[in-house]
Amino acid sequence: MMPADSYKSVLNCQRTRFACTVALIKACLLVICVAFFYDVDAKPIKQVVKVIDGDTVVLNDGRTVRLLSINTPEMAGKGRLAEPGARLAKRKLTDQLLNQRVYLEYDVEKKDKYGRTLAFVFLLNGVHVNAMMLQEGLAVLSVHPPNLKHLSSLTRAQKNAEAAGIGLWGMADYQPNAVSTLGTKAKGHWQRISGTIQEIELFKSGAKLWLAPSTYIWVYRSNIKYFPALEHYQGKDIEVRTWVKKRQNVWSLLVRHPSQLIVKP
Repeated sequence: MMPADSYKSVLNCQRTRFACTVALIKACLLVICVAFFYDVDAKPIKQVVKVIDGDTVVLNDGRTVRLLSINTPEMAGKGRLAEPGARLAKRKLTDQLLNQRVYLEYDVEKKDKYGRTLAFVFLLNGVHVNAMMLQEGLAVLSVHPPNLKHLSSLTRAQKNAEAAGIGLWGMADYQPNAVSTLGTKAKGHWQRISGTIQEIELFKSGAKLWLAPSTYIWVYRSNIKYFPALEHYQGKDIEVRTWVKKRQNVWSLLVRHPSQLIVKP
């Protein structure tokens, strides 16, 4: 039989181990809880108090947020009519975000030239709103390097909408137009222009990829590194996705990322 003193000693050791185990479990649970709430609180959780259009919202802290890497048709203003699809995009974003709490993810650039906050917007249930707008065909991909975060998922979302022909992809105003029609159909909004790269010129400030004697694609020098070798496009049938501008009687199509320059099979 174990002596009483030894029995008490063993019992005390067991109690001590049990107490240590309980304390350790409590500490682990506390760490998990703190980590969870810290993670949530570390994200800039805010409430959306106003939706300006399909890609711009206002938060309760006063910031105007421009959704990164997407673009939606412009609403009416400054003497212009709303572009096709603009109201649909705004309505969708309003239904999803107005008075909802969201958290933001940032990329390399935190603000645009207008002072708006650039961000990927997420609902608290994890829905990526930027990708959702692309998935439903209410926005188009608009990548501005060096902001390349979430590029794979955003590209996939757009491809799904385009393949299904939904939203903007099914509207007559956003179907591809031949480069030869630019003189009569250029409207200033985002367009899809089809043509063949005839000639490539390199300059100190960038490169011109000529589609016709009066139409070229412009790539800034700082963005060329994001493209495959420009010679890759020589003689290829392509579709340019951008805004059309006229400079000295010549049409200029600015592209910043390869997602705007689709090589046709």
